[in-house]
Amino acid sequence: MLCYRCEHRAEFLSNHGRRPRSECGNVNASQSGCYMYQPCRPVVVKKNKGDKRPLFGPAMIAARYSAVRVADDMELNVHKNGGEHTLYWRPKSCLP
Repeated sequence: MLCYRCEHRAEFLSNHGRRPRSECGNVNASQSGCYMYQPCRPVVVKKNKGDKRPLFGPAMIAARYSAVRVADDMELNVHKNGGEHTLYWRPKSCLP
């Protein structure tokens, strides 16, 4: 399950072969344990030109939008809850 939600797999699929481990490019499998896992970075989006609908909402009335770029002003953080950890990207402008 990790590989299908990992930034390294996304980079492999987007950049045609760049990956830190060979497993990152095995698109027919996923590792259950990995030392390289990173959640996918957020994508910066913008509304399609002329679309006046709200950006987010129910599928049939939400605006259509396009990717601008992968957010690069982010820092990977960890939220600890007992023995579990949640990795998440936080904008650097929000850091203390």
